[in-house]
Amino acid sequence: MVSGDSVGLLSGKNGWLYLPFGPSVSTSLHIIPAQGYIVFYADGLSHLGPRHLNFSLSATGEFISLYGRDGQTVIDSLSFGSQVSDVSFGREFDGYSNWVFFSAPTPRASNNTAESFTGKSDPPVFSHKGGFYKETFHLVLFAASPGASIYYTLDGSEPDPDNLGGTTYYYKNNYPRHPETPFGELMLKSA
Repeated sequence: MVSGDSVGLLSGKNGWLYLPFGPSVSTSLHIIPAQGYIVFYADGLSHLGPRHLNFSLSATGEFISLYGRDGQTVIDSLSFGSQVSDVSFGREFDGYSNWVFFSAPTPRASNNTAESFTGKSDPPVFSHKGGFYKETFHLVLFAASPGASIYYTLDGSEPDPDNLGGTTYYYKNNYPRHPETPFGELMLKSA
């Protein structure tokens, strides 16, 4: 699993996996027991400890591989594309070849029960640019990804597809300037 600057690894059922430090094989190897999990930080800060590697992974994508004990046998490899901040990328199920995005990372645990997505949707397209306008206008949102749905709110709250009817909020239209002044009438607004 690739998430930010970390790399999570799961070993196979019948063996051990080794991750050499640096571009060439080193005598400093980490051993991952069969069906074990371990997290390494590919942040280029190896002075921070044995799990911090002396190289970093590019957020724009690159290639990484895992070698066997002999330092020559490629056990696994991945060429990954551009990554998104705070979105985890890994195998859909342990040992499967399908790579997906996860809404929450699963360090030192199985991906088998994690919610996953096969891709990222494009951001919505707005009919008008953000800014200040003197005249009113109708704003139209377009889903750039085919089949995508756009959910939005008018009050700044997190959109909820399970609550499309909105939420009723109670608020005051007038607030006192002085403690002895009464509050205004209670108002209702549905968002």
